[in-house]
Amino acid sequence: MIAHTNPLLLKDIVAGIRLPACPLVFIQLTRAIQEGDQPSSEVANTISMDPALTAHVLRVANSAMYGHPRRIHSISEATLRLGCSEIYFIATALKARDLFTTSLGKFGQTLWEHSLKTGVLARGLCRRRNGMLTDAFFTAGILHDLGKLILQQVTPSYMLLCEDGAVSGSELVARETAAFGTHHAALGGELLDHWGLPETLVKLVAEHHDPQPDPNTSRNNSHGLLAAANEMAHTIESGAPLMERKTTMITADANERHMLIAEFQRQMQILRAS
Repeated sequence: MIAHTNPLLLKDIVAGIRLPACPLVFIQLTRAIQEGDQPSSEVANTISMDPALTAHVLRVANSAMYGHPRRIHSISEATLRLGCSEIYFIATALKARDLFTTSLGKFGQTLWEHSLKTGVLARGLCRRRNGMLTDAFFTAGILHDLGKLILQQVTPSYMLLCEDGAVSGSELVARETAAFGTHHAALGGELLDHWGLPETLVKLVAEHHDPQPDPNTSRNNSHGLLAAANEMAHTIESGAPLMERKTTMITADANERHMLIAEFQRQMQILRAS
């Protein structure tokens, strides 16, 4: 692979590749939930405009994981019973999945599985730190590796550079920077900005590999939360016990760790019910 002497910028490669297209319903849902003042009826109407998404969301909402005695027949009813945030959680995960799995085969599926884990873990961590940003951190989690889709289009040998996802963290950033003059986090942030998504998401994705704050203070700081969720997802994928994972974003209290893991497992089951 030839090293780039100048940093690779999204604007410089748009003409040479096919950028992932952001589904309109995804943009509308993300903006609505970020603004925080949209009525549940508007969220329901946005989802209902997409018949395939509507069918998938209803299938998940009626799964045994939610345990409703009566069947849910519409998105409006699902929103009332489960809440806007839960319906957003299901719908955005389903739409984001298509970005990863439609064209990149096994590599795309691997990226999606990791991104989904990261998003669910970020959601759980955020609920224990800054609940008001829960949806933003979930969205950032499922989109944090979008830059890898771009790099794979720039050069098909990208999968070799990251060893099909086995190389991650600072080592991967160093390899990408040596080859392209930039890395997947920066490119991912540029893509979200190109899509017109909220600045909060752009910054979270673009900075998730940036140096973290002082570990003595970062437990109450959201800056390192997405990075922690990303590392935890890699820990799970490696087969190492998550309970032994040491990070300032997780309390040493065993009960809270058990609750976080139980919540993670439940939410993964919910999304896989689709």
